[in-house]
Amino acid sequence: MIKQRLDKEKNVPYEYDKVVFENGNGAEIIHYDNADEMINHSITGKSKKYLDMGDDEWTFGTEFPRLESTTKALRNGECSNKTLKQISKYRDILLNMDGIEESMRKAVSFKRRRKFSDSGSELDIDRVLSGDPEHWQSMTKGKKENVVRLAVNFSVTSGHTEKQLNQLGALTTVAVDMLQRCGLSVEVLALCVAHNVTRTFEHKDKPRKAIHYEQGFTFKLKSASEKLDVSRVACIGIPGLYRSYGFTNWINFLDGVPSSGLGRGMETTKNVKDLLKIKNLIEVKWVKNGKEKAFLSNLLKSVTEGQLLETN
Repeated sequence: MIKQRLDKEKNVPYEYDKVVFENGNGAEIIHYDNADEMINHSITGKSKKYLDMGDDEWTFGTEFPRLESTTKALRNGECSNKTLKQISKYRDILLNMDGIEESMRKAVSFKRRRKFSDSGSELDIDRVLSGDPEHWQSMTKGKKENVVRLAVNFSVTSGHTEKQLNQLGALTTVAVDMLQRCGLSVEVLALCVAHNVTRTFEHKDKPRKAIHYEQGFTFKLKSASEKLDVSRVACIGIPGLYRSYGFTNWINFLDGVPSSGLGRGMETTKNVKDLLKIKNLIEVKWVKNGKEKAFLSNLLKSVTEGQLLETN
């Protein structure tokens, strides 16, 4: 629960959340409409430290090895060949999961609802016995669109590899594909959020008493109305998105002096998930130790149990 909002007093050209929660922790998150808007804003920052990294492999990886190629890939929605190969592997995992066909069938049927009337395709016995004249039932598509909001946090600790970032992009893409095959509309929100990115949680240039706080930015990777563009969704796994543009955004636009190491890559808290209206979140932990199968299974289960947003 939010105890206090601090964002209304800051005049910025983008949507912005800065809050203190009831438990004393805080959050400061910038919201962009898309990756282009985030890139355009990042390059206006005073510090160019993480943009001027030459061909540093840790920053940019091997397939888009400089800022120029990284920027072009992000703007055009291109992912690496390594990521495409990983997508193929994850699709094989998905199709070989036990009970996957039955689970997807349930998800499709969940989209539909019963309609009762005095004529239809199937009798409802309970209504017949109770004397209800509207005892015929049929299955129809609801008037509302079923939307799943899927979020992916591409902020990771320094020891994570290019391969793991590629895997994160691949798993996100396969998860979207799985949900759309179930007949659902999927919105994908990209997060670049970490803990204690700045040294203090400041307000009006003065520290506030918040020991733990999450900071960063979001942008919409895919709207619910868009079809799946595999490369555009998977490009979230490009190392330079995080280690060049992510860092640049943090050090220029978050309140306070950047901390040593730019914070900690811990799991996103429930408070921040609730703030961002997130129920299903992909983090790098799901591409370690063979957990991809568990994530896809749990995500599909959550859909069949009705964890959906409904919009007109």
